[in-house]
Amino acid sequence: MANYNKQFNFRNGVQVDNDNLVVSPTGLVGIGTTVPTEALDVRGGNAKISGFATATSLYSKFLEVDGTAGVTTITFTDAIGAGVSISSGIVTAAGTGIVTFYGDARFLQGMPTSQWLDIDAGLGYTSIYAQGNVGVGTVDPRFTFQVGGNADNTLAGFGTDSDGGVGICSSGNVLITGITTSGTFVGIGSDIEDLNASRIAYGTISNDRLPVLENSKIPSNFVVTGVITATRFDGNLNGTEIQAGLITATSGFTGNLTGDVTGDVVGTASTAQSLTGTPNVIVGILTANAVAASSFIGGITGDVTGNLTGTATTASSLTSDAVVNIDQAKVGLTTVTSLLGIGTDHLTGSIELGGVDTPNTADLFINRAFDRTNSGLTTDNFSNATVKLWSDLGESNITIGTSESATGVNGQIRYGNRNTGFDYSTSNSLDIINYGDGNINTYLQAGTSGIDTGSVYWHDKNDVMMALTYEGNLGIGLTNPTDRLHINGTSRFTGDVVFDANATFNGSLTVDSITTNLIGDVTGNLTGNVDGSAGISTFNTASVTQTITAGQIGISTDPTGLNRRFAVNTGNTSFIVDSSGRVGVRTDLSGIPVEGINAPQASVVCASIGLATDRFDAANSCAVDFGQVGSGFTAFTPITTREFMRVPRVTAAQIAAFTGLIGGEIVYDTDNNVHKGYNGTTWNNLY
Repeated sequence: MANYNKQFNFRNGVQVDNDNLVVSPTGLVGIGTTVPTEALDVRGGNAKISGFATATSLYSKFLEVDGTAGVTTITFTDAIGAGVSISSGIVTAAGTGIVTFYGDARFLQGMPTSQWLDIDAGLGYTSIYAQGNVGVGTVDPRFTFQVGGNADNTLAGFGTDSDGGVGICSSGNVLITGITTSGTFVGIGSDIEDLNASRIAYGTISNDRLPVLENSKIPSNFVVTGVITATRFDGNLNGTEIQAGLITATSGFTGNLTGDVTGDVVGTASTAQSLTGTPNVIVGILTANAVAASSFIGGITGDVTGNLTGTATTASSLTSDAVVNIDQAKVGLTTVTSLLGIGTDHLTGSIELGGVDTPNTADLFINRAFDRTNSGLTTDNFSNATVKLWSDLGESNITIGTSESATGVNGQIRYGNRNTGFDYSTSNSLDIINYGDGNINTYLQAGTSGIDTGSVYWHDKNDVMMALTYEGNLGIGLTNPTDRLHINGTSRFTGDVVFDANATFNGSLTVDSITTNLIGDVTGNLTGNVDGSAGISTFNTASVTQTITAGQIGISTDPTGLNRRFAVNTGNTSFIVDSSGRVGVRTDLSGIPVEGINAPQASVVCASIGLATDRFDAANSCAVDFGQVGSGFTAFTPITTREFMRVPRVTAAQIAAFTGLIGGEIVYDTDNNVHKGYNGTTWNNLY
């Protein structure tokens, strides 16, 4: 293209190719628009400037700078946009939003620094923790958490009460230089050192924590105003004055007792010498070559030469020819190593414990009865009368009867059976056995008859399993049976059950078969008469002489489908009445909207038919009776204004193809719009 050095002046604007370039008469330049609104209005495309662009102000929805382009300085007064406002050097989130900075923020100035870090431990919330030690009142914490104190974390160098502190380690150790005040200290305290015992104000030290005093620690004058009780006294009581009301040692005194004793000494002295005056010495075992005393209390071991007069609480190791005559013996404990014989023969003698059976009526009499003649006793003074038989590895038996053999004509109460010949009897079983051939009788009341006679109960701890009342009513699973047999719960009979009288079931009865008259609902096979008002009954053959009333009846079919109320058979042999009153013959009524009788695949054969009539009888009707149609029969009001009869509407071609005609047929010819009748030979117009 040739170069032109020309100058063009245009008045009232210029336009290049429609809207490619437009200069308005007012000097506005538009690119991509014919109506520029700014000095330079560029629309529908991008503007590219390869050199410098200078503007007093720049307004842009988006500002994008190429990464390869260098921007030395962007100066603006306010920057406002998408949730962030920068004005006067302050970054502010618009509204209630949050300004988020990404990066390590190490070049942000004037901001406080901290070791506190956020962490999400996976518990649904965020926690905060210190990355290093935390110090309060100190710039150099040496503990995980430290208040005051010095860098020296020892007790000596950490500080005094005035300038000290508190240090807590992550291992659980705590260093406190001042006073610790607490309502309660919990722990074993085994490592607590340098306790000042003089500062302990109150509390009780248990006997297990009392120290063992050395002789040097015992004061020269040991005065006790109360009672001194100890398991035993070990060591020499020499040179110490003990003033006490009573000194009791459970096992005894070990060591020498030197000094005067004023008062009674009760117990066992291994050595007692030079006793003067009239001492009252009671010993457990006395061993001596010769003893002369007015009385002895306790046992005597050794030979006794001379007469022994008095009361001996224990007599052991008597010679075989020793004769002991005792009218009444009162002993605390008697041990017989082989045989204890009472009485002169097998017909005499008895054992009486706790009292006298006068006159004697028992061979063994244990008396724990309340002595009502003693006015000093109360109802709180009682003791149980017990007989115990214990055998941890064998049986415990009580045998009564008339035979010397345990299994003879005897009865037995046994616990801990070891005989495998008894079913259901184990080592933890209690057995009542009759080895004879007589009865085992239980008498509820065998004395004089009276009122308020109780019942017999069988218990499983606190629960009553069975009860037999005074009236003879037996209850299983309940305590108050009202009938001869009253069972609470499910009962099972594996054999035959015979009722000689009527049987009444308030609930349901389920049986495999019943051969008798039955009143109630029956589920299952039934042979006999049925008189029921509810439920579903299925019979192979049913003969009903009175009324049947049911919500649904199915004969050779299930009536529950399609809201059936009465159903006989299925398919081409079905007869159905549904919940809306529709009747279906050889159809299940599905897809048939017509109300009434529907038999699309069936033929009807009957002696006579009456439509819209209530006079259908042999004297006043005919084979087909339409007589009351249109005469105001109110039972058929839905057909008002439609009281007419419609004969088959067929074409002339269909009439010509009819077969089986015998004469008397009537149709309507839709091709000729006329009724026609067949006279046995031809079809003729009826008018």
